[in-house]
Amino acid sequence: MLKIDKFNLTYQQRVLFDAFGFEIASEEWVVLLGQSGVGKTSLLRMIAALPLAFSESNTEIQGEVYWQGKKNILGNVAYMAQQDGLFPWLSVLDNVLIPLRLQGRNFSEEEAKKLLVHMGLKDFLRYRPGMLSGGMRQRVALARTLVQDKPILLMDEPFSALDALTRLEMQNLLFTLVRPLKKLLIMVTHDPWEALKIADRVIVLSGAPVTITYTVQLPKSLSVRELTPELLERYQEILSALGRS
Repeated sequence: MLKIDKFNLTYQQRVLFDAFGFEIASEEWVVLLGQSGVGKTSLLRMIAALPLAFSESNTEIQGEVYWQGKKNILGNVAYMAQQDGLFPWLSVLDNVLIPLRLQGRNFSEEEAKKLLVHMGLKDFLRYRPGMLSGGMRQRVALARTLVQDKPILLMDEPFSALDALTRLEMQNLLFTLVRPLKKLLIMVTHDPWEALKIADRVIVLSGAPVTITYTVQLPKSLSVRELTPELLERYQEILSALGRS
């Protein structure tokens, strides 16, 4: 279980989080929604113990993150940002392997190749990122995230810049590759329908300070959900909650 305990974040004397917390079960997929600027990315980065986007000198941060009852979050998180962050001078394969090389970990190049082949990138292993489409670059970024083999996967709007068909392809890939690995997933998105297609639980945030204003619990799925009357009803409820935030 992942527990966010009493997060406090103040920036330029503005309280963004005040004793904020919630729990996520192991293997659960949670998607966070909320209006722009509410603090979704800040929350994700605080969980991962990454620097925030604004000046540290004007920022006060408190709170703890527990994984399986212990304060050992750092070695258990893989983070995928909205921008793919690929190194333009490295090949696709080397971009995937670089986190392991930087950590000094033993790795299998063949396992990385197998993952890229499974993502449809068999013929692009030696290509550089500038030669790839946006969807292909995001597949490389996802492979780089998964090859780290961490139990917690944090994703900050990973598919937002993609066209509709490529986005659906990446959502399907998420279920094909990640669901069998039984990872805990927290994803940030601005798209309520994407949240409903993917999540076990959808959480709507509002603030400041940030609070949880609406939650949807969904039956666990092994594939991207199709539109149903029930999901359409949940979609309308989420839109209403976002409008009140």
